[in-house]
Amino acid sequence: MQFDVHDFSPQPTIKRVIDNTPEAAIRTSGQGMPSLDATFPDQSKHSVKFGADFSPSRAHLPVFFSSSAASHDTEQPVVVLANAGGQLANARGYHDPLNQSFASIVIDHERLVGPHALLFTGSEDTFVVASATETRQQTQNILNAIRATALKASITLASSFELPETIDSWLQSRTAPEALLPLTVESHLFTAFQQQYTAGTDLLAMSTRNAEAYRKDAVERLWGDAGLPLLESVYLSPQDIRENGSALVAALQRHFKAFDSLVLARVDGSGGYGIGRVAVSSLTASILESTSGGETLQVQGYVPLISSPCIIGTVAADHSRVLHVSEQVFSKFGTHSGNTWSRGFASQLRDIAPEYELIATEAFERLREAGIFGQVNIDVMICTRDTQEQLGLPSNVFLREANIRPAGSSIMLRLRDGLLPGGEPVDKIHTVQNIPIQKAVLNAGLLPDYLETFEQPGTTIVLTNYNYNTESAQLALLCCSDVSSMVLKQLEERLRNG
Repeated sequence: MQFDVHDFSPQPTIKRVIDNTPEAAIRTSGQGMPSLDATFPDQSKHSVKFGADFSPSRAHLPVFFSSSAASHDTEQPVVVLANAGGQLANARGYHDPLNQSFASIVIDHERLVGPHALLFTGSEDTFVVASATETRQQTQNILNAIRATALKASITLASSFELPETIDSWLQSRTAPEALLPLTVESHLFTAFQQQYTAGTDLLAMSTRNAEAYRKDAVERLWGDAGLPLLESVYLSPQDIRENGSALVAALQRHFKAFDSLVLARVDGSGGYGIGRVAVSSLTASILESTSGGETLQVQGYVPLISSPCIIGTVAADHSRVLHVSEQVFSKFGTHSGNTWSRGFASQLRDIAPEYELIATEAFERLREAGIFGQVNIDVMICTRDTQEQLGLPSNVFLREANIRPAGSSIMLRLRDGLLPGGEPVDKIHTVQNIPIQKAVLNAGLLPDYLETFEQPGTTIVLTNYNYNTESAQLALLCCSDVSSMVLKQLEERLRNG
């Protein structure tokens, strides 16, 4: 069994580690999605500028202007659309109008995740979030609590809400707003409004490119061709896994013999979804098939990390820009549980990986040249120099994936500009998930008061979302420079213990 393997050195001038591919054919972009060559134009061919610009006061998310818009001022009141279903736009089912089961997944996702996008609104904006009729009051309760807790950090959010059954029903029932800020830049939006926006046809083509670059195999080809550092990847098609599972296992075990374990990830996975880790010696054909779930599977050797930064930036036709760097926190392998940020974090990373900024900047530039548009977050992996030497890696910094959408931590871009109740600037933010809080507290309007009982001088707590099914909250813990990161961790533990 032969694979075709990608293994890229950190600089284009350095000879690639593997000159003779050790084993057989890599499977990249597959059925049901546009081909890579067709959707990623050369830089020289990509010159369209959309009727859109980024809004600094709304976490640098893009605002799109209709052809009839009197002004392109990004700070005017806008409609903020919580089309969180677009976070699933890297899956083939998202683009199949006949796939009703996946459509249901999208609707559930946009209703569950959407409320957190209220944190991207201004006080005069209108916020649109999907909510089933029977849960409308619950959604209203969540929005009211997010707004009340954000106000403690001197951040005033929208109070005008629209709660349609689904985002698609809202798109189909109205004309395009003159100024629209969508949570995700995706094809459903521009299919509905392409005739009403400047360069509408180009917007639809751009959103298709965004979806393609959101897949691990496509963005790896894009970055790899530029010589950017990536861990060696082997891609297995669903058909190969079904027909040649046992032979693939044996070949993978030979090929990755230098590693103790393997990381298996679906190419449409992100944020910890569709990823697993297995010991090399324990790999079986059934594990490959169950992890793949009918999708192309990425296989990499597992590298222990000392840092896993999330780097947020904006990508436009004529520029790209790094905005924010935070550290991802995992409760266990593949399970993302939050992010931490401090004003000195970016400089701390330079001490262990001086080249990470250059690599990230180049990664965003390659996305720009490929015609990607919007706010993007890139996950980076950093290991020790000892680990690099032990495994024979060309760098201790590697690009993991590009999420062509705002990150969960993008709310930090808004929160870091707030002020604490004592008037101090925000110096550190720690976001956490699955904090148990009874829904009766939320229903009674008491959640802001409940959170305040845990606060201490120099801190405040902002609700970022709530799950009625699990009765658990997502929170952002904010503090000033006088409060240590250890105190924030202790605050998290007290919240978890109630």
